[in-house]
Amino acid sequence: GKSFVEFAEDMKNTYAPYCRNHDEVITVMEKYKGNPEIREYFQKLINNMREYCNVFDLDALLIKPVQRILKYPLFLGELLRVTEDSHKDKVEVCQAINAVTDVAKAINEYKRRKDLVYKYKRESDASLGEMFSKLNLHTLKKKSNRMRGRLSNTMGISLQTRDENFEREENRFRSLEKAVKVLLKDVQCYMDNVQVRLDYSNIYIKIIYEVKKFKSLYLKISQQHYPQLRSTVEQLVIIPLNKLTVMFNGPIKVIEKRFDKLLDYDNLFKKSKDTGKYNDALDSAKNDYEAMNAQLLDELPKLYRLVYQVFTDCMRCFIQAQKKYLDISLQETYSILDSFIETFNVKHTSVLDRISGLSFIPRGFNPKYDSLHRQDSVKTEKKKRISDTGLSIQSESQKVFVIQQFPRDKLYQVNRNYKASDLMDLCLNQGTVVGVLKEQDPMGNKDKWFVDDGSNKGFIHKSALSLFQSSLNSDPIEVSHIHFLLQYYYSEYSFTARNQNEVTLFEGQVVTVLAKHDLNSNTEWWLVDADGNHGYVPSNYLKAM
Repeated sequence: GKSFVEFAEDMKNTYAPYCRNHDEVITVMEKYKGNPEIREYFQKLINNMREYCNVFDLDALLIKPVQRILKYPLFLGELLRVTEDSHKDKVEVCQAINAVTDVAKAINEYKRRKDLVYKYKRESDASLGEMFSKLNLHTLKKKSNRMRGRLSNTMGISLQTRDENFEREENRFRSLEKAVKVLLKDVQCYMDNVQVRLDYSNIYIKIIYEVKKFKSLYLKISQQHYPQLRSTVEQLVIIPLNKLTVMFNGPIKVIEKRFDKLLDYDNLFKKSKDTGKYNDALDSAKNDYEAMNAQLLDELPKLYRLVYQVFTDCMRCFIQAQKKYLDISLQETYSILDSFIETFNVKHTSVLDRISGLSFIPRGFNPKYDSLHRQDSVKTEKKKRISDTGLSIQSESQKVFVIQQFPRDKLYQVNRNYKASDLMDLCLNQGTVVGVLKEQDPMGNKDKWFVDDGSNKGFIHKSALSLFQSSLNSDPIEVSHIHFLLQYYYSEYSFTARNQNEVTLFEGQVVTVLAKHDLNSNTEWWLVDADGNHGYVPSNYLKAM
């Protein structure tokens, strides 16, 4: 008897889950008996067990623990019957009978709770016709009482019976349910928006012929990378989250039924308290409520942990898939970004200069254009020469600027007078030093190179260029000396001359500093040479090269 009393709690914790799940195990076994591989596997295990004990089949083996726990009270009762009243073990045997009986009751209660929950989960799947077939006067009366209880609870009249532990677990479950649905909605919205963006990109590449490189990039992203993202998110995020939302229906239905049972119990308890009579209906309502409450308290925390794990895994998978897609798309975009920007800058400069030449455009709209236009009007002799030849003359400061800005292998010299044959071409004199920015035009023609002569950027035929050979390169001391004497600076800001003693500068213009003070020795104004124009400019506008 002492051993039964000592191990009663362990027996309850072990046998209760086993007996509670026994019926479901049998159902699953019947389902898998049609599979030859599974049937052969179980038969192999049964044959191995027959070497150690007497086993008929798997069903008989699974029912033995259920039969054993129910036989213990019978064995102990028989032992008590043959034990004399004066025997010292009489009391312990009685205690053992009580303990084992409590274990059997607990197991039955576990089983009843599970059957009750299963009953209401199954009712949630019933058709409308089946639900109407169960309606009767008693059912309508019960639902009417529940409606009054729900109305009272909505108006703030609290229930007589409350379980704070259950309310805490329910709130956690509801919060997680909402988080799962919000994540599912946001992921689907994100995927739809990505698809819409790709669809609009497809429209752009059809109507804008010039974006050939973007078209190839778009096709690679939309036909290769996006389907991979869609497949990964669908398999690892959307499908699991959809399954979770469907699985929530069962627990939600049981929680609602638990609340209905609570309303029934409170209603009957209030009536019995008013009349002073307790009846079987009150006991039945109390048992149903306590059974469902205990079952939910047992299973909701487990469900929360499992759902939370799936939820975090789905979120992690989505973030990783999104990051991979964006990284690949960004790397693909970088490959064409430089050529896009360069082509845009060339065309933007051309259009801006053409707009600045219109009569109705106000002065100051394009300071660089205004400065060059004003210089041309002042230098009449140089302007005449340019109009005769159609060629631009490179100043010494511009030449030194090009030599300093470009590496040796990018420096070229114009070997003949070159006149523009296209809108973006440069007119250059023989001997002009240029730096090569790109060895092709925006259309991919490698016969025309994009160059910089120190003041303008444009295209020139590569046959008009030869590698630059400079005598300065042979004497570093001479180069340093010339650089010191010329003192080249560039303008950090645009400056507009206000009188004939000042000179106009555009942002980035290279100048030669002739004196770092004015006639009154004021160092805030420096005398500079800006492409042949002499005048004063603010010293804080200039920065050494």
